[in-house]
Amino acid sequence: MDGWDFDVWLGRWTCTDAAEGSVGTNTVSRVLGGQVIEETFHITDASGTALNGRSFTVLDPVRGWCQTWVDDQGSYLDFTGGLGPEGMVLARPGQRMVFRDVTSTGFTWDWEKRDGDVWQLAWRLLYSRAD
Repeated sequence: MDGWDFDVWLGRWTCTDAAEGSVGTNTVSRVLGGQVIEETFHITDASGTALNGRSFTVLDPVRGWCQTWVDDQGSYLDFTGGLGPEGMVLARPGQRMVFRDVTSTGFTWDWEKRDGDVWQLAWRLLYSRAD
């Protein structure tokens, strides 16, 4: 639909928090006949607090890429988006994630929040391929 192929995200990843250096893991695979991309994420921050979550991503022919995220903090977030000048952007009102500088061995993932007309970085993870 938009030239982006989420297959670059498939595999096992090491995720490093760019601000504090904590390290997590992310495993991404195709499920349900290859139609859905499933993510299993885990990271523990410097204080020992863990975040465990899962997402499911599909390409809808009308809405573009759609992702649903749930986690052990009780979050339920739904995103839609596509490829733009900044990278792959999946957004919801006031929040977005951006996959930047994607190569076969790594990428930068940014969680951003809107402050007026400007997106502000809230969390940056540096992904490196673990498999």
